[in-house]
Amino acid sequence: MDVPALDAWLGGWPVGALTEIAGLPGSGRLALLVPLLRRLARQGQRVVVVDPGQVFHPPALPELVESVLLLRPPPAQSAWVAEQVARAGAVKLAILLDLPQSERVGLRLAKATEAGLSTVIVVSGESDVALPAALRLRVGGWVEPQVLRVQCTRAREGRALGERRVPLEGRVLEGVWPSRGVQ
Repeated sequence: MDVPALDAWLGGWPVGALTEIAGLPGSGRLALLVPLLRRLARQGQRVVVVDPGQVFHPPALPELVESVLLLRPPPAQSAWVAEQVARAGAVKLAILLDLPQSERVGLRLAKATEAGLSTVIVVSGESDVALPAALRLRVGGWVEPQVLRVQCTRAREGRALGERRVPLEGRVLEGVWPSRGVQ
């Protein structure tokens, strides 16, 4: 997971399955992913971000610009684009921002994720109970600089693990207060 406290608590990101990270914009929901994105960039791996709402701002993370393939389809086509990325399996990680909530979308995306053996993380404002996520996290915001409040509502074997304060090591963004630069 690249966040030691989160990794020790949850045991890593599920592979070949969906993960959901829910939280309001500015809560730190993408900050949990920055260390993972940085590691994949150092390893020369590409990451796909499907962002129909145009909220992801790569210049805030200059070391990631070369490794992130940013797709900004119209909202009505974002679920289809996300499904194709997941099914292709050409990247280890796909991040999908604010997909429309729908049981059918969730099931199709879960099947595509299994077929592509990718880690797919759906980041949204509200939890989507129709999304068949293997891991569900709710980010409650910054409790102090570099420390997020995170609730796990579903982990391995479907168990909820409660809430923790998760410290992020290093700086999320160089010279930028986390809640202003990363969602």
